[in-house]
Amino acid sequence: MKRRFLIGISLAILFIAGIGLYAVLKPGDDSRNVKPDPTQIQQNSARQQAMAKPRDPEQSGPEAKAVVGRKGFLSRKSTRVVALGDSLTQGVGDSTKSGGYIGILDRKVNGDRKKVRFDNFGHAGDRTDQLYRKIQDPKVSTAIADSDIVLITIGANDIMKIVKSNITNLNYDDFTEERGQYEERLQRVFNELQKINPDAKIYLLGFYNPFLKYFHDIPELNDIVKMWNKTSEMVTEENENIHYIPTKDLFDKSRGNVFYEDNFHPNDKGYQMMADRVLKYVNFK
Repeated sequence: MKRRFLIGISLAILFIAGIGLYAVLKPGDDSRNVKPDPTQIQQNSARQQAMAKPRDPEQSGPEAKAVVGRKGFLSRKSTRVVALGDSLTQGVGDSTKSGGYIGILDRKVNGDRKKVRFDNFGHAGDRTDQLYRKIQDPKVSTAIADSDIVLITIGANDIMKIVKSNITNLNYDDFTEERGQYEERLQRVFNELQKINPDAKIYLLGFYNPFLKYFHDIPELNDIVKMWNKTSEMVTEENENIHYIPTKDLFDKSRGNVFYEDNFHPNDKGYQMMADRVLKYVNFK
């Protein structure tokens, strides 16, 4: 099984490299320079071992937790939304080059009225450590401080960094061990956001498995995405005013092509699905 996994993940990386995604998923500063808290890691490990199978949003109903995020906006004259994260927030793959799912939300929510302001700070290739530094930038932090809603896509590049750092000696355990570090970095991001604006409703979008179509016979790839998504969801559940929005099921069950020509990022249809899912969780008015 290990050999099959190594071959599968290596092929996946070669597949990405062949379509030029390394230019998008560019290397950044090494997040491992941040020394973790041993006590926190031990707690994280215990929680991860107790993690259950991710729930199917179609069974549980996406509105189940979203109700919490719908309070307080009807009384406001206008709403401000700040979008943070990686290439999915930036909108790589959007043929209109208008911000991917964020641009779609802007058009759907506002129409001609423009009562909701969307500020998009997405940047292709960003990981959790880079996002943590970005939200401390005065321009970004000022926008966050004045926001009502924060939308985030992050985590996929944290997984990619593991692959690129261990491509010649990749092991499934590398992803399991690093997941605890990812959990701690994500918590630091949330702590900083809540420090800047304790009243903002924060929504973290989960990530999907872009390799399912071409590497469906390598279950380890899908398992990694599931477990990292579960970690993301678990962190949101431990924080007030922070909510998780799943997207993996959308791409797993989609009919027709939902990927851009790089076979990694969503195309217009894929971003439309993401926007529709967000609208089931968030009331922007």
